Order: sequence, then structure tokens, then C-alpha cells
Amino acid sequence: MIYIENNSKDPYYNLALEEYVLSHDKNDDILLLWQNDKTVVVGRYQNTAQETNERFCRVNDVKIVRRNTGGGAVYHDLGNLNFSIITDYKQGDDISFGRFLNVIIGALKTLGVDAQLLGRNDLVVEGLKISGSAQTILKGRILHHGTLLCNTDLDMLVGTLQNDREQSAAAAAGLYKSKATASIRSRVANIKDFNDLVSVDLLKSRILSEFGKPAPLVKYELTTAEVDEVHKLRESKYETWEWNYGVSPDFNFYKETRFPQGSIAASMIVEEGIIRQCAINGDFLGCMDIADIEKALVGIKLMFDDVAACLARFDTGLYFGGVTAEEVAGSFFG
Repeated sequence: MIYIENNSKDPYYNLALEEYVLSHDKNDDILLLWQNDKTVVVGRYQNTAQETNERFCRVNDVKIVRRNTGGGAVYHDLGNLNFSIITDYKQGDDISFGRFLNVIIGALKTLGVDAQLLGRNDLVVEGLKISGSAQTILKGRILHHGTLLCNTDLDMLVGTLQNDREQSAAAAAGLYKSKATASIRSRVANIKDFNDLVSVDLLKSRILSEFGKPAPLVKYELTTAEVDEVHKLRESKYETWEWNYGVSPDFNFYKETRFPQGSIAASMIVEEGIIRQCAINGDFLGCMDIADIEKALVGIKLMFDDVAACLARFDTGLYFGGVTAEEVAGSFFG
């Protein structure tokens, strides 16, 4: 396995580097360990404005950037360590989260931290979340990446991810903001809470040690030309408003459905019963580009059988993280 050391703390550069390596290296197993300074990273299919507290982020100098994988919004700071694993993929391969997280779990055990995989994509210790993961597949390669909360400012985490929709829901449920915030805060923890001797550097060294078994890691340093290409991708994509927020048309149909695997929100312009424009958002953990399905649905009648038949042409398990075609079709209707 190749290890590419990355000391950048710039989220735009770091995500550009990850994409560059995923799309350009076609043979090797690759490991990246990296950190972002104060940043909210939103999922590929999320509505950024709905998922982040933009004013809080602006006042506190927190950057906002979209990643290439599904799932929900997460907060990064220098108390968090990110890991990226890139390897070959062919149809039928095991892409279960456990396959990629076993080594991370092993590294944590060497620190006396008994982490377990829970639900879709979370690592928990004593029922508290310390890590979340997501995946994407591109041209025969799969990227699995995740967070490890080592000593993150959890109050900042809560503040950046508050949003009007969440506050409205809390109010409707009779909750004060402080109670809703405390509820979120109580569900996550830092690794340091379970071993106060753990630091990001120590965690990093244990992960490198575990991935270096049985064969040692091969360290690779990007060439000047490769770094230049990463910077170009950073500037043309990850630093742009178009990528991080994007412009959506005014839709005349909106339906959101929550499944155990995540939420799916369908926004459409429907004219004379025909889908003319379609956008699909949510925190589902899809590995394929949802634009394939959005395009295929244009021109389809907004009827269950027609939508289901269209979706049946795709492996919806890969696109929606385990949600079936029939369930996805149902999410388009009341």
C-alpha cells in the first residue's frame, strides 16, 4: 500500500488531492491521512444552505466545502484526523464499511479504545459516535474516507451544523434550542474522552503502523507537476460557489422521505404530469453519481410504475446506499 503524506490544512486543497489521486492512480492501494482547519464538509447530495449555519460559520471563520461522497454534513478541525483509503473496485466486490474500517478499529484497540461499527457508517465507543465514513466509486476505483474525532471542539461542531430546519423541528417538538443542542452534543465524543493520553499524532502513528502490516507502507511524494494539477482542481472546483452551493431552479414538487439508510429528498419541476427537471438530495450513502438518475427521470411520467421502471435500470443499492428501487420510487410520492 502507498502512503501519500499530506500536511495541508486547507480543505479545498485536501479534497482536490483526494479526487486527483482517486482519478489518476489506477493500480495501487493508497492511504491518505489529513486534517482540515475549521471546516464544515457537506455530503455530495445535500443542500448546503439547509445543512449549515452559514452566519455562525462566517462569524467564526469556518470554511464550507462539498465533498464527492454521500452522507451528512460533518465538522472538521485540527482535533480531527481524516483517513482516505483508495483501492480497485469491480462489480460484485465487497464494499461493506466493515471491510475498510477493520484496520481503523484495530488501531484504536492498540490505544485501549474499544470502537465498534454501528448502523450505516458510524464508529462508536460506549454508544457515542467518534467517527463517520462515506464512499464513492469512480472508473473502477473506490474511495472510502472517514473522520476520527480525537480532540475536536464539540461545541463548534454543534454550532456549525445548526440550521433553520432543525430549529423549526425542535420548536415544533416543544424543545428549546439549548435542549436540542445538548441532545446533539450528547451523541458524540472524542477519542481522548476514553484515553486522555491520545493525541492526533499518536493516533496517526498507530493507524500507519496497522496499515503497515504485513507489508510496510511505501511512502510517495507528489511531483511538482502533480501538485500543480491539484491546485488547478482546487481553484476550478472545490473553492467555487457553484460546487459548494450551486444554483437550483424553483421546483413545484418537493418530497422528503427518511429511511434507515438515510434521507432522500426529491425536488422536481412537473409539467402536464411529466418530470421536466429533477434534483435528488439527502444524506444517503450512495457510491455512484446521482446525476445519472436525475437525467434518466427527465421526460418520465410522475407515476409510480413509470418512475419505478426507470429506477429499475440502475443498481439503486449503489446509488442510494442500500435503499431499494421500489423504496426510492415510493419516496417520490405522498
